[in-house]
Amino acid sequence: RIHHEVPNLMTFLYKNNRRTTNTTKTLYNAVVIGLGGVGSFALKALASSMKHRNHYHPDSSNNHHSKLLLGIEQFTRGHSFGSSHGESRIYRHAYFEHPGYVPLIRYSTSVFQAMQKRAGKEIIRECGTLIMEDGTGYYDNCDASIIRSCLKSAKVYGLDVELLSNQELKERFPQFSFRGNNDIMGLLEHEGGFVRPEVAIECALAEAEEDGSKIWEESVVECIEEEEDRDRVKIILRNRPGDSGDSKVIYARNVIVAAGAWASRLIPQWKHLLRVTRQIQGWVDVSKVPERSTLYSSENFATWLLSTSSLRQPFYGIPSTESDCREIKIALHGRDVSVDPNLRNPKVTKEEKEELECAFHTYFESTEKLQISRTKSCMYTMTPDEHFLVGKPCGSSRIHAVAGLSGHGFKMVPALGKIMADSVMGHKFDAYTSDFLNPSRFS
Repeated sequence: RIHHEVPNLMTFLYKNNRRTTNTTKTLYNAVVIGLGGVGSFALKALASSMKHRNHYHPDSSNNHHSKLLLGIEQFTRGHSFGSSHGESRIYRHAYFEHPGYVPLIRYSTSVFQAMQKRAGKEIIRECGTLIMEDGTGYYDNCDASIIRSCLKSAKVYGLDVELLSNQELKERFPQFSFRGNNDIMGLLEHEGGFVRPEVAIECALAEAEEDGSKIWEESVVECIEEEEDRDRVKIILRNRPGDSGDSKVIYARNVIVAAGAWASRLIPQWKHLLRVTRQIQGWVDVSKVPERSTLYSSENFATWLLSTSSLRQPFYGIPSTESDCREIKIALHGRDVSVDPNLRNPKVTKEEKEELECAFHTYFESTEKLQISRTKSCMYTMTPDEHFLVGKPCGSSRIHAVAGLSGHGFKMVPALGKIMADSVMGHKFDAYTSDFLNPSRFS
C-alpha cells in the first residue's frame, strides 16, 4: 500500500508547490506597449521596416520568425478610455506651440493622406483651421500672442496663412458672435482640417498585422525590467480573470512604451513629469437649423480655436464631419482637473456639460434652439512645459518611449511612431531635427 501511495503523494506535492510562472521562450525583436495613436503607428512603422529588411517573414511557418514583433493593448483596439478617441481631431501646421513641431506635422499629414488612399476610408479632411484671439497681444508685439507664434512658424516653413481683421471674421464666419468684442482677430490656415482618430488607428493596426506583427488585446503590462547583462527587456503581464498561476513573462530585445495616461506606471523615471487631466468633448445638434449646410458643413466652415481673456481655457471646435451635417463638435482645451486614469469614469457630469454650454452660447450666433446632444470625456497627459517627452528614459538603452502629449499630439502620431521605430532600428528620423522634446531637458 505504501509502495503505491508514495509516488502519488510526491506527484501531488510537486504539482501544488512548484512555481507556475508562464514564461515564453520567444525573444521578440520588439514589443510595443499601448496601441493608441503613437503605439499603433509605431507598430506599423516597425512591421514595415522589419519586413523590408528581411528581418521578418510573416508567411513563414517557423515559429521564431512569426513572433518577432508584438503589440500589447490593455483594453481593446480603438477603445475610448484614453486620449485617442472622439471621432475627430484638429490638425494644423502653422504651430504656435513651437516651430519645431512643423516637420513632424507635415510628415504625419502625408502619412495620413497616403494611408487614406490605400484604405479607401476617410482618415483626414482639409477644411482649413481658424485661430482667433484678442488682437491686443498681437498689436502690442507680445510674445504670448498665439497668432504671432503661428506667423513665425508659417514664415519659417512657407505655410499658406491669412490674417483676418475683426470685420473680416464677422463677414466670412457668421457662425461666431463676439458680443461687441471688436478686438478679436484671426489667422486662417488653408491647409488645416481634421483627422479621424479611430479610423487612423484601425488602419495602422491593420497594416501592421498585414506585415506580420501580432497583437494582444486586453493584456495589462504590470512592469518592464531591462536586463543589461542579457541584452533584453523582461515584460511582466497581469493575469486575466480566471487565469491560474503566476503572471505571464515575455522578453524582447527592445520595448516601445506608448501607454498614454498610464505611462508613469511603466516609466517611473518620468512619473514626476506627468500629470493626467480630465477633458470634456461635446457635440451640438444643428439638424434643426435650416441653413446648417451653409453654416456648419466642412465645405463652408473651418476647424477653429478661440483664445480670449474671458475664457479660462481656449475654446475649439470642428465642423460637421458627416454629409447630413447633423452635429458640430466643441471642447475646452486644457481643463486643469487632475484625474486617476485607473478610476475610469467616462460619464460627463451636469457641471462639466454646463462649462461647454456657457462657452458655446457666448461665442456662437443664434444658439437659442441649439443644444449639446451628447458628450464624452477623455484625458490629457501633461508635462510641465506642455511639450512631449520623446526618447529613452534615463538609464535605459532598450526602452524607447513617448509620453506627455499634453493635448496636442494626435496630429503627429505617425511621426512619433516613426521616431520610435527608427530608434529601435538604430536610424535617425529625417524630419526630427530638434532636441526640444528630449526628456533630458528636465535633468
